[in-house]
Amino acid sequence: MLAVAVVLAAIQLRPGLTAVGTLVPLMTGLGSIELSLVTTIPLLMFGAVGPVSARMARRWGTARMLTLSLVAVCAGSLLRWTGTVSALMLGTAVFGAGMVVGNVLLPGLVKERFPASVGQMTSLYVGSMSMAGAFAAAVAIPLADSGLGWAGSLGVWGLPALFAALVWLTQWRSLPAGSSEPATLLPRRRARRDNLLRSGQAWLITGYFAYTILTFYVCTAWMPAILIDRGLSPQAAGWALAMALAAGAAMSIALPLLTARAVSLRAVGGGLLATQALCGLGVLLGNGPVAAAAGVALLGAVGGAFALSFVLFGIRASDHEVATGLSGMAQSIGYPLGALGPFAFGIVHELTHSWEAPMAGLVLALGAGVLLGLAVGDTRRPLVTMH
Repeated sequence: MLAVAVVLAAIQLRPGLTAVGTLVPLMTGLGSIELSLVTTIPLLMFGAVGPVSARMARRWGTARMLTLSLVAVCAGSLLRWTGTVSALMLGTAVFGAGMVVGNVLLPGLVKERFPASVGQMTSLYVGSMSMAGAFAAAVAIPLADSGLGWAGSLGVWGLPALFAALVWLTQWRSLPAGSSEPATLLPRRRARRDNLLRSGQAWLITGYFAYTILTFYVCTAWMPAILIDRGLSPQAAGWALAMALAAGAAMSIALPLLTARAVSLRAVGGGLLATQALCGLGVLLGNGPVAAAAGVALLGAVGGAFALSFVLFGIRASDHEVATGLSGMAQSIGYPLGALGPFAFGIVHELTHSWEAPMAGLVLALGAGVLLGLAVGDTRRPLVTMH
């Protein structure tokens, strides 16, 4: 039952984000900066909520915090349904806070409760998360055209989040609440945190995760608009994004299983970023069909990099507390840094009135990141031991 609850929680963490990019052509009352904020605000919430998520889970229990996170996803989605700009921004912030807690806590929970099958469980829940995002992108336009409008197409995802929250209520006994920490444990926890912050490998993993998040959210926010500019219809651009997210979901499922057999994680980490750079070049230079095919391959590689990051959270940690700490560090820093991508991409487009300049910048950044991908897979350099 816990595995089912984990998957249900993971499924709620993507639709409210991936549906936005598909709906951009319908959100005619918003400018590029406002549209960028709809994607950026949830990621910035990682900087505000991410650092305290693990602490709240230790005090009140993981099950209670995950339930609360799903309630926030539900409430934020329903606020967005009202359709006003202020409610859209507020609802996006509430949704983002809930999304943060779920993203930070799930890797540590998997490490603690499924220690013998971290790769398999990571594959299951990250793949489910990615598949849900692909499904949301595919049905966003049909839902809007059915009479819900773009606001209803965003808000409807609050309903499955409510169901998932009810399921998590059943886990409160199996994952009991924590208690206030004895004063003697506080220095130990601070030492663990400080050691993690001094770990070069932890910072490499954080940087790799930031690259992945930046590319993912730039693509989900702006790829449909780029493909429409290349000659595709809004419906075709939406389906192209859905196919790209599905490719990412497939890689998210496959990569954790493949890394267990990989001869070199360095080749995996570097190869994924090199593939993203080459595919980004295809989006930059190609026409409609070629750009769409390159975009599908690009997000496929991004899905693999996202899954690799979560695998690293688990396999590079000595226990579930370190896994949660590494997850919290990487996501609390990586998401806000990655959030600059969609916002900067939109600003450059607004200033240049073209997609070539921001897309060229993304390709150059991905090319420069290949060295980071090679370094992050170097398992000969372990994380600092957390005592």
